[in-house]
Amino acid sequence: MMLYRLSLSAILLLPITYVRAQPAKDIDIIKQTIFIYADSVNGKTYLGDYQPTGAISCTDSSYIISTVFSINFPEQYDTTDLDNDFEKYYARTQLYEEKAHISSGSVFKLNKDLVKVWEVIFKDKRVTHIIPCDNSSFIVSGERIDQKVIWIAKISSTNGSILWLNEFKVGRTLSTCGLSTANGNFYILGETKRLVPLQIKQHYGKTKIELFRSNNFPSSLLLLCVSNKGHLKWKRKIDPKKKYNSFGNDFFSTKDRHFILSSFDGLAKVNGKRKTVRGNAFYTLNKKGKIQSKQVITMNDMLYTDSAILFTKTDIGSDHIITYRLNHSAILLTDSFPIPSERKDIRVLGALTTKDYYYIYGTMQENNKDFLVCHMSKDFRITEYLRHDQEDYNEIVSLLETSDNNLLLVGWSYKNNDATNHLYTCMNIIKIKKFGN
Repeated sequence: MMLYRLSLSAILLLPITYVRAQPAKDIDIIKQTIFIYADSVNGKTYLGDYQPTGAISCTDSSYIISTVFSINFPEQYDTTDLDNDFEKYYARTQLYEEKAHISSGSVFKLNKDLVKVWEVIFKDKRVTHIIPCDNSSFIVSGERIDQKVIWIAKISSTNGSILWLNEFKVGRTLSTCGLSTANGNFYILGETKRLVPLQIKQHYGKTKIELFRSNNFPSSLLLLCVSNKGHLKWKRKIDPKKKYNSFGNDFFSTKDRHFILSSFDGLAKVNGKRKTVRGNAFYTLNKKGKIQSKQVITMNDMLYTDSAILFTKTDIGSDHIITYRLNHSAILLTDSFPIPSERKDIRVLGALTTKDYYYIYGTMQENNKDFLVCHMSKDFRITEYLRHDQEDYNEIVSLLETSDNNLLLVGWSYKNNDATNHLYTCMNIIKIKKFGN
């Protein structure tokens, strides 16, 4: 296999037709369903946080959504009876502690009418990523809430039964930032942190006291290869450096390579002086996770379609989405599309491949109040965009094609609980009409 390296000179500028800015159009909603996580204690209902983390389509026109959720109860911390009636106080706190939790995860199935069919709960495990496996199963992964293990599971898409589940303790502090499949294996991109103690010894008379201060450098990327039976085949740290933090942003695998877009910050010598450096790095790895090329780039996001790796750039202060594609050893500029934004803070979050077109999606405006969906031709040029203004903070997680050739937006938003005046998060599932020409 030939190795190649990307350089700044490899970013080729192609002739671009700049499209005149179009007036904003609202998406055409067919149906919207909101899912709220609630629990009751002593007949009183409490609202928790419920957020999707990913979504896939099934062959029976249904959908599988992965989630994280949590809940707490203000009464759990009420100390009214602590001094005069401890038994009453203890009984009340235990009642709430049994149901309160920091974070857990689940996967649930929706039929084509967006009605929940079943849900599988993973207590104290966050479900952060989901990918299809075959016609009857899918794969999920995440981290345990104590961040001591990364876990992965194969689940039946028919009834939600867990076919296998395995945990891997491969670092000190772990989180999952990517999941893919290729060559009959599953690949998990994680982040692992280790505390670097700075030891200080002090002598007080005859007593020696050792003091430790912890430093959170470094955070390194870690790639795990898992067999189709759920067994760990190998693990590899990706470009670890002292006094550097690396964070996984986007991750995809093909039969020959793995692609990672990461962000980094750390200390480096520049002109003989130590200074803080920050940026984004694009890695190409071979099948075994060894680095073939690394390039510091200015693009914000990496997207995967059926025929190409795409990059987008949406700088703060710019009202354009600039798109690029990876072509062998070059990153080619393909389009620059104007999307007027009052706050100029467009964020691209993902891409969807359909038979004839692509769609890219994200948010815009201050506090992510607008959903944004862009129609893209097969030559990677944006031709049209729609937006949907919301009153509250919103985040798009996934975009799917429905069985009747429309689109399904999966996201979440903050809402205010009028009874307690506290914010909570709920899940938004919105079916919209497909658009584009």
